[in-house]
Amino acid sequence: MFDADNTVSIRTFCTEIQPGSLQIIHLYNSKAAALTAAERNRVVDDFDHAFVYLNASNRAWVKWRNKAGEIQLCGSGAYALAWMMLKDKQGFQVEINSDYHTLVATSEQNKLCLTLPNIHPVEIYFLDDERMFVDKMSGIYLLELTSSNKLEDTQWLNSMMNMNRLSELGIHGFCAFHWDKKTNTGMLRYFVPWHGRDEDYVTGSIHQYLTPLIYDLYGVDTQEWHQCSSSHGTLTSVYQAEYVQISGNCQLVSA
Repeated sequence: MFDADNTVSIRTFCTEIQPGSLQIIHLYNSKAAALTAAERNRVVDDFDHAFVYLNASNRAWVKWRNKAGEIQLCGSGAYALAWMMLKDKQGFQVEINSDYHTLVATSEQNKLCLTLPNIHPVEIYFLDDERMFVDKMSGIYLLELTSSNKLEDTQWLNSMMNMNRLSELGIHGFCAFHWDKKTNTGMLRYFVPWHGRDEDYVTGSIHQYLTPLIYDLYGVDTQEWHQCSSSHGTLTSVYQAEYVQISGNCQLVSA
C-alpha cells in the first residue's frame, strides 16, 4: 500500500472487549521516500496513516495523514509506532520526530509510556450546569459534563457545538467529558468534523489538554480514561509538572 516497503496495522488502546483505534503504519527505506508517498497519495478510508522512515533503531521520522489531509500530532498513531519499535524490549527509549513535534517513548517493566506536551486549558464560560474550557492557541475546546449519560446523546452534543458557533472560532477539536470524582476515572468523546472525521475513535493527543485540566480541577495526577466512540478504547494518563504520559494496550493486526 502506498508503495511502502512494509505496512503494519496495530490496534491501540484496546482491551479484550474494546477494539481501540486502528493505526496503519507505512515503512520506507528513506525519509525522501516516506515524504514523497505522504504527499502524493490520498487516504480514502477512515483511519489514520503514518508514513515512516526509521533512521535508527531508536529514532523515527513520521508524517501522519487521514482523508482530510495532514495531521500535526496523532497521539494514537505515535503510541502505535512506539509500540512497534519497542515491542519485546525493556529499558529502552525511542524518539519520534515530525515536522511539528518530537515525542519520546520509554518501555520499562512491561509498560510503554509516551510523553506528550503539557498544556493547561482555561475556563471561558458556564453552559447551564456544564463548563467550557479552551486552549486558544490550538483551538481545542473541552466541555465538562455533569453526567456521563449526556455522552450518549450525540444529537445534544452536536447542538452544543452548533449553538456556540465553535466552527467560527478557529476550532480544531471538541472534547466532551465527564470525570467521576469517586472513582477517579473519566469518560470522553472527541469530535473532529473539521478535520476529516466526525468523531475520533480513541484519541491520545487530547490528553495533553485533558489530563492537565483534570489535575487543575481535582488534583488527580494518575487518571483512567474510557473513550465512548464507535470503537471504544481505554488508556491511562499521568500528569507531570512539564509533560503528560499516556499508556495502554496494543495488538498487532498485520505486518
